[in-house]
Amino acid sequence: MGMSASFPGCQSLSAVRVKRSTNRIVPEQEQAAPWTTSVFGVSLEDCNQKDGDSIPLVIKDLVEYLYMFGLKHKGLFRISGSVHKVKILKAKYDRGEKVNLDHEGDIDTVASLIKLFLKDLPVGVIPEYTHAGFIGAYNAHRHDTDECNKQLKKLIERLPIAHSNILRYLCTFLIKVASYSEINSMTLENMSIVFGPSFFRIPFSENIHNKQMLCNSILLHILCNYEKISKSEIGSRVRFTLPMFSVF
Repeated sequence: MGMSASFPGCQSLSAVRVKRSTNRIVPEQEQAAPWTTSVFGVSLEDCNQKDGDSIPLVIKDLVEYLYMFGLKHKGLFRISGSVHKVKILKAKYDRGEKVNLDHEGDIDTVASLIKLFLKDLPVGVIPEYTHAGFIGAYNAHRHDTDECNKQLKKLIERLPIAHSNILRYLCTFLIKVASYSEINSMTLENMSIVFGPSFFRIPFSENIHNKQMLCNSILLHILCNYEKISKSEIGSRVRFTLPMFSVF
């Protein structure tokens, strides 16, 4: 499905070990669909190469559905979808089958699939090796919005292109969702709490909670200042837009 309209930014803010046996137990991960068709649990680079697109087509499919039907859905991304439906649709996408979300999906299930796709990525949207740079820039300049925007912009532009692309694509969408916060109760702050752990995967440690809260704040800053951060982007980077559908 295609995407084609832009909108402004925010103004306010295993292996499995078993005993030897004549019958080998195969881990579920090994039974997954071949990498040539799988989209969940595959790197962004491999997804893009397979799809021939700058954004994984499954993400475009799911976002377009929510753009059409979910913007006014109360608690979007906070209410879990049907586990059974999520499992079925995930399997269909991984088999490379055509999925008709209009007939097979629902808002909460589609929202859950987006979160599952991000959770299953081998490397997070903002790779762990870049976290120190983001945290350092934010801590040093959080009280100087313009300078903070400038430094975060540089860091986003230095991300692997598949990661910077999906980051900017999803930020654009999340800002649109938050523009309906009076109806769906999903403010940008709520978005940063829901998606912070998906964008920034914090390794387990004694202060994991504090680090995650800090990274959620960084995502919130990016969302609230996205229009300024995204200005004058490097020419080789694609500028992303969303569909111009009427919202029910």
